[in-house]
Amino acid sequence: MTASLPLVPDHSTGSAAQSAGARRVWARLLLPAAAAAALVYLISAGAGALIAYEPGRAGLRFATPAAGLAVCAALWRAGAARRWRVLAALSVAAGPLALGLGIWSRFAQPHMAAALAETIAILLPLQAGGATLAYRQGRRLTAELLGAGLLLNGWLLILSGERSVWLAAAIGLTSAILMVKGATARPGATGWRWTRRAGIGIAAAAGMLYLLLLIWPTTAAVPLLRDSELAQRAALWRDMIRLAADYRFTGSGLGMTAMVASSYLFLLHVPLYYHAHNLYIQIALEQGVFGVVGFGGMALATLGMAQTVAAASDRSRRVLGGCALAALVTLLVHGLLDAELYAGALLPLLFLPFGLVWGLYAAERQELATGTPVTAAFTATSLAAIGVIVASITLWAVLGGRSAWAANLGALAQTRAELSVYRWPQRVLQDQVRRSAAVNLEPALAYYQAALNLDPSNVTAQRRLGQIALARGETATARRYLSAAYALAPHDRVVRQLLGESDALAGDLPAAVQLWQGIDLGEGQLDVRLAWYAFLGNSHDRQQMQEAINLYERGSALP
Repeated sequence: MTASLPLVPDHSTGSAAQSAGARRVWARLLLPAAAAAALVYLISAGAGALIAYEPGRAGLRFATPAAGLAVCAALWRAGAARRWRVLAALSVAAGPLALGLGIWSRFAQPHMAAALAETIAILLPLQAGGATLAYRQGRRLTAELLGAGLLLNGWLLILSGERSVWLAAAIGLTSAILMVKGATARPGATGWRWTRRAGIGIAAAAGMLYLLLLIWPTTAAVPLLRDSELAQRAALWRDMIRLAADYRFTGSGLGMTAMVASSYLFLLHVPLYYHAHNLYIQIALEQGVFGVVGFGGMALATLGMAQTVAAASDRSRRVLGGCALAALVTLLVHGLLDAELYAGALLPLLFLPFGLVWGLYAAERQELATGTPVTAAFTATSLAAIGVIVASITLWAVLGGRSAWAANLGALAQTRAELSVYRWPQRVLQDQVRRSAAVNLEPALAYYQAALNLDPSNVTAQRRLGQIALARGETATARRYLSAAYALAPHDRVVRQLLGESDALAGDLPAAVQLWQGIDLGEGQLDVRLAWYAFLGNSHDRQQMQEAINLYERGSALP
């Protein structure tokens, strides 16, 4: 008889079991985590509506993300209740909706071409999923109609000329293919493994270039990018980030970007940009950092769910999940380049891919039937509460603490006091409001001074105190504050323009020209300032500004 060998513990099997268990726990928490992040985002949007200088208009704006999240919740419940037809019907309805919006934008609303192009790019993958499902179910006529609509919508997308949308759609489609194929490939299939690694490497390189454009202005000076549309857009993003930093905790208010940017960034009397041309910066500007954290957390959790759905056992669900993933990646990538859809009335459509993934994931988990939602939701809520507390303390410290909070409150008080009454052409310039006795800026001034008492290097307080002093004709005080701000932030366009103006009024014309030459003044900012001094009837200051402008224009005309 052969002696039996002692059993050797299989450590790798135990490790694999532990890993599988951890994945199961994480899978149970993804949906509640996404819901918790969505709640943080929604609260920040509600706060943005309450603090806006036009609460009525901001309240209407709040209804659009709230409607989008309500659709997400409805699709989540439909998936949890195994109402597969609801999710399939959404993918089928995406075709006619995209076609209708495409035709409408082409012939009736050409000014909304960019927002509608992004909408079509998001709906196209969903439409493709609906056509595939119809074909697999033997509904040939429905499949053929959706396929024809797919081709027509693709043609309308090409006619839009929106290259950033094309790029985002291509990345979304590629990402979905790689994830679905990778999730369903055999363990020994090395080809897909190397393809995914190559995709990750390309994405990492593109991400590094993008970050360099945001944080290092000289990156835009390389020959390939010089004078390109991307370099100009990156300059706008950097400026908008500096403006968002003034309202870092609360945001400036929902739907208030146009006049906030003109008044405190571009120094113009009328709107120039209605949004930041970047989804994430736009959220930060109007809702503060917690809005970005909420939206980002929701996106990350949804991507995690999409990865699970891509490996679903049911092929139809897997196909539709891949299409939803393509739509989701498309909108997230395009958000890095523009924010037309987010800033418009079609915002609820941006949340459709989120909701579809939630519904598919809930159906895959079958949470409603197994009774796990209560425990998972309770655990996720507890973890989310702890996470929010820790994140709040961390953000408070990282973003400047009490000084930054005081400056934020000052910027908010100044914005509400000035822009709630400023109307052009009834008032020629915001400076006229700052001189008015009917507008109380004392709370804002007190907040700024408190911020400086806590931290003298607070750029927001230095810059805004200098702006108010210059508007009131206190040139020496303005130069003191603006010089301190310039020493701290020499690339700040507002500081450079206002300090140059105060130097011009003080007779230091070469210093003024040197400051102005470092920023873009192509929207007539100096002419606006010259008109202000003409309105005041101050011949000395007007003459000083005119001489400085003449010197600046001669210097700019030199080769």
